[in-house]
Amino acid sequence: MATITRNTPATGTLDVTLGVDKTWKATAPAGFTFAVGQSSIQIPLTLIDDTIIEGSRDVRITAQAAGHATGSA
Repeated sequence: MATITRNTPATGTLDVTLGVDKTWKATAPAGFTFAVGQSSIQIPLTLIDDTIIEGSRDVRITAQAAGHATGSA
């Protein structure tokens, strides 16, 4: 699970689209909606074990919402 926190007032709903740069390493929902009054939300992240020993790998999750700057982690 991952927690995503909204950095704007929660006075309205906010639709967010998610992207994953390495879909062969991890998956996330295509998007979600913050409800009115909701400042954070938990979403499922699934890590994919391809059984190849590679060491640590970075995966970037990107969040976009209309009228807001894109964020990533």
